[in-house]
Amino acid sequence: VLVIAIDGLRADHLSVYGYDRDTSPTLGELALQGLCFTDVQASAPQILPAHAALLTGCEPAIARQFLPPEFEGTSERRWHVPARAPQLAVEFLAAGYATAAFLDSELLSTAHGFGLGFQRSEVLEPEDAEAWEGAQTKRILGRFLQWQRELPADRPWFAYLHLAQLERSWSEPE
Repeated sequence: VLVIAIDGLRADHLSVYGYDRDTSPTLGELALQGLCFTDVQASAPQILPAHAALLTGCEPAIARQFLPPEFEGTSERRWHVPARAPQLAVEFLAAGYATAAFLDSELLSTAHGFGLGFQRSEVLEPEDAEAWEGAQTKRILGRFLQWQRELPADRPWFAYLHLAQLERSWSEPE
């Protein structure tokens, strides 16, 4: 099971969802081979509560709490998924799946409660990445593919990939 979250990607600009130009042939092929949801809305406009809802099935507010002072700063840093919340990765792990997360944002790290159930969780820090043009996404995909190749062929797996390059390209000037 592969879940790919792409921050900043608009469904109304994807050919798989009816856009008149062929903007996303690879996603279209994935949709034909897998499950494609046609009526999807983000549960929250911020990265942490939106991903908390996606990975727990709970209302985004379940993750709202004030963290210790070393985490204070932007409002996004005040979110944390509590250990008592149901976790998709925990369910897969309990069912015998190998689990991994490859993330493009430190906000989705274990420090904010996103690591529970993931046997492997990697955050690609922006300062460790090469130039933004394609490198960040390619490196995350590369780490995922390497992990997948290392698994026994008959082992079921669940992986969560978070890609934020689109969001970053709109929010950071050249």
